[in-house]
Amino acid sequence: MSKLINSYEIELNPPPSGKSGLWTVSARLKDDIAEVLPYLNAELKGADYDHNAQVLMWKTKERRYMFRPREISASRIEDREEGAKVAQKIVDDVNRIWERRSEIKPNFEQRKLPTVIDIYKLLPKTNCKECGYLTCMAFANDLREAQATISQCPYLSAENKDKLLQLFG
Repeated sequence: MSKLINSYEIELNPPPSGKSGLWTVSARLKDDIAEVLPYLNAELKGADYDHNAQVLMWKTKERRYMFRPREISASRIEDREEGAKVAQKIVDDVNRIWERRSEIKPNFEQRKLPTVIDIYKLLPKTNCKECGYLTCMAFANDLREAQATISQCPYLSAENKDKLLQLFG
């Protein structure tokens, strides 16, 4: 069988507002991977999939991943070298799942992501900028898009942290 992803370019994105910290790596794909998303949804436990929007989000202990038709991104990257390794590993994983697709029942079930407003309501709304964002609303948006992590907010109450974790499943 042929690979689904044959080539890609890596882009390393800095933390918001130029703060030091962990980066995000994006693999810009030359190939459209929309067809593999339901198979990834079946194989990646706890994935959040929106078939109509053609986006799948998945988190592990180490990082969050976002899959779109022509892009795969991963958060919590320390440097370009780690970014290249993480990108290559996730591309290899996608290709392996694609090669096994005849053995996998695609899962089109969608888990609805929380809205930015639902997330924002649970944040402290201080706009302190200590998370690296200018506003809590901007932070809420990037939480939803898996470009930020809950732990970046230093003023989030334990109760609301638990509620946010429940929202994201």
